[in-house]
Amino acid sequence: YSTVMYKLPLYALLVALAMGIPATAQLSPLRIGAEVGGTSANLRVSSGKSAGGLQPSYGLRLGIGAELSLGLLGYVATGIYYQSQGAQNDLTLANARPIGYPSNARIGKEQFDLRYVNIPVAYGLRLAIPGVGVALSGEAGLSYSIGMTSRYQYLVEGAKGQGIEYRVFEDEESKAGNSTPSGERLQFRKKDLALHLAAKLELQKIFLRIGVEQGLRSVTKHAPYGMKNTTGWFTLGIRLL
Repeated sequence: YSTVMYKLPLYALLVALAMGIPATAQLSPLRIGAEVGGTSANLRVSSGKSAGGLQPSYGLRLGIGAELSLGLLGYVATGIYYQSQGAQNDLTLANARPIGYPSNARIGKEQFDLRYVNIPVAYGLRLAIPGVGVALSGEAGLSYSIGMTSRYQYLVEGAKGQGIEYRVFEDEESKAGNSTPSGERLQFRKKDLALHLAAKLELQKIFLRIGVEQGLRSVTKHAPYGMKNTTGWFTLGIRLL
């Protein structure tokens, strides 16, 4: 089942390309743009005892996007992006519980830094004002992410040498700092699949895109809690083609 789910974006892209072949004969069907912007990401606890609310982590999103026209209004959008995700956990807040190890920590802060290559495949509709160069688009689809690098940090302010840091993606070199007292480490899956929703405002060749992606399954492989990625983002882009 999981293998089929991860192949869905590829199947969707192939179907969309096949549908778009008649349109390519008459129109200039392909749009390519470069984008850069920011992310506001979090990890939503999906299983296990309540861990309290986590705080968002802010980062960078940049890449190249492409759109293939399917006719008058419809198009299929895809691309390849670098995307920062993760979360923070302030253990000094009421009801806060540690996500990583040491699992009995009650002070300090946990920081999760997850870096992904993000490949969305979505169907979109574009409404344009003829002769003005203004258009508004909406998209819905799936997003496939592959982990590049990761870092978990446990930081205790004012307690020099008490911090813990290590990698969390599976098959990634684990040693990046001090070990936990028990030797136990969090482990995250490198691959993720998410629901992708986005909107875009175009003005001539400049555009603003906002979107949200919600993970469809837990990304944790070894952890006290199951957690799903959730990411909001915005980018400013320029149309290259």
